[in-house]
Amino acid sequence: MSQKEKKSPKSEAKEWLISIAWAVGIALVIHFFIFSFTRVDGPSMQPTLFTDERVLITKFDYWFGGMPDRGDIVIVRFPGQSGYYVKRVIGLPGDTLVVRDSTVYVNGNPLSEDYVQCGPYEDMASVTVSQDCIFVMGDNRANSTDSRIVGELNRSQIVGKARLVVWPFDQFGALSHTDPLEE
Repeated sequence: MSQKEKKSPKSEAKEWLISIAWAVGIALVIHFFIFSFTRVDGPSMQPTLFTDERVLITKFDYWFGGMPDRGDIVIVRFPGQSGYYVKRVIGLPGDTLVVRDSTVYVNGNPLSEDYVQCGPYEDMASVTVSQDCIFVMGDNRANSTDSRIVGELNRSQIVGKARLVVWPFDQFGALSHTDPLEE
């Protein structure tokens, strides 16, 4: 290497710092805007998801005014509470929901919910979902804090869509989407 091609330690350190800053910046953009991981905490989504499972979530799905589909598993924030919650979308804007005899009815039609395998759960009076809002419930209906308690959620409270269980490895796999009205 000639004298001209040699870099000073100061110059090389500066290059390293710039590279590290770019890498950290890109990682933060990916984490906050593209995808991240979350840990399931609690039994509210059993038997679909269990405590300590790690789930990949995408954050761009509902940008630009998009709404989730009925049956999507989403990560949401509840008003006035800290932390994130994993729930299934049951009601969309304009839907009227009611729970009778442990069956959810949307617009008068019973949902076909193979993923719900809990004992009986409480009835709920009729609710109509507002514009730009969703109604979410846990799959373990007898043991879930969800829209039946906290009310409907605004689209802005959706953090992302759960896509894939990544841990533990023996549970690795995509979270299937099922519209319980179309089964």
